[in-house]
Amino acid sequence: MHNRSSWVQRRFQAVFFQVLINGLFLTSIFSIVALGFAVVYGIARIMNWAHGEFYMLGAVGVWLFGRHLGLPFLAAAIISIIFVTLIAVAIERTMFKPLRGLHLPGFVASYGLSLVLQGSVFVAFNGRPKSFPKVIDGVLTLGPINIGWQRVIVIPLAALCLLAAFWFMNRTKYGIAIRAGIQDLQAARLYGLKMNVLCSIAMALASAMAAFAGVLMAPLFSIEPDMGLFVMWNAWIAVCLGGRGNLGGCLIVSTILGFMTSFIDTYLGAYFSLIIVAAFFLLGLAIRPRGLVKGMEA
Repeated sequence: MHNRSSWVQRRFQAVFFQVLINGLFLTSIFSIVALGFAVVYGIARIMNWAHGEFYMLGAVGVWLFGRHLGLPFLAAAIISIIFVTLIAVAIERTMFKPLRGLHLPGFVASYGLSLVLQGSVFVAFNGRPKSFPKVIDGVLTLGPINIGWQRVIVIPLAALCLLAAFWFMNRTKYGIAIRAGIQDLQAARLYGLKMNVLCSIAMALASAMAAFAGVLMAPLFSIEPDMGLFVMWNAWIAVCLGGRGNLGGCLIVSTILGFMTSFIDTYLGAYFSLIIVAAFFLLGLAIRPRGLVKGMEA
C-alpha cells in the first residue's frame, strides 16, 4: 500500500510539473505573437491573419541562414528577424495602407496573403518539413521529470521580449504615440506623428516579435508552411477576448489559453484542447462581446 501511495504521489508530481512547464511555455509563445497582433490591430484597425506567417518565416529564416547557409545560430536569428521585419513593413506600406480601418477587406486581404506565404514556402520546401538541430543540450530535472533546456530557455527569453516591448510602448516617444493611436487616432495626430509612421513602426515591432517567437521554436518543432496557424488561432482569441487595444487583457487571456491548452493536452489530448478552447472563445464572446478583461472596448 505504501509503495502504491508513493507511486501515485510521484505520478501526480510529474503531471503537475509537466502541466506547469508546458503552460508557461505555451503562454510565452502565445503572448509574444498575440501582443504584436494586438498592436497592429489597434493602430491600423486590420485583423492581420498573416501575422502567423511572420512567426513561420522567422523559423524558416533561421533554418535558411543557419542550417542551409551555415551561419552561427545567433547571427542566423538576428538576420532572420531583420529579414522578416523588412518584409512585413513593405507589406504594410504597400498592401495594408489603403485598407486601414476597413475590417472585412483588411481581413480578407491578409487571409489571402497568408495563403500566398504558406504556398510559397511549401513550394520552396517541396512539401517537406525542415528541422533545425537543438542549440542547447542537456535537461533540467524537476522532481520525477526531465525537461530539455532548449524548451525551458524559451520562457525567460520570451519574458525579456515582452518586457522590452512594454518598455518601448510605455517609455519611448513612438511607443506612447502608438498607444495614443490605439485609443484615439486623432490624439495620435495631435501628438505630432503621422499615421504612416505609427503603422510602420507598429508593424515592425509586431513582426519582429512574431519572428523572434518563430526563431525560438525552430529547434523544438518541425518547420512547416502551416506552423503559424495554431499560434495565430490562439493569438486571435487572446486579442478578441482581451479587448481591442487592451494589451494587458491580451496577456491575461494568453496566459489562460496557455495553461488551459497544457492541462487539456495532458489529460484529454490535443484534439480535445482545440474543441474546448473554441468553446471557451465562443462562450466568452457571448458573455462579453467587447472583451472579458475590463479596459478598452474590443
